[in-house]
Amino acid sequence: MEEVVAKLAFYEADWDALMVKYEAAYPSEAASLKKWIDNAYVGEILESDGFFDYDGAKASRVSSFEVINKLAKIMPNLIGGSADLSPSTKTLMRQKRFYG
Repeated sequence: MEEVVAKLAFYEADWDALMVKYEAAYPSEAASLKKWIDNAYVGEILESDGFFDYDGAKASRVSSFEVINKLAKIMPNLIGGSADLSPSTKTLMRQKRFYG
């Protein structure tokens, strides 16, 4: 068990050193990554006006589309998709367009 703990401590120290370099080179991106790692977006989601507002019954894919797009506005590094089925499954994020 001590071996495992020592190895994990080594990896954590390596990660911490890498993050210090990353923060120095890319402060804005590092802040966003830290926010993601610390799960800080949850507070923004819970406090977001209208996030939990829905207007009546609808198909689950429509509700999913609405939630995905509400989340994408709050969480800039949210990713997802379903290849060429995005339009029919409504997994496309309005403000994000990626073409291969």
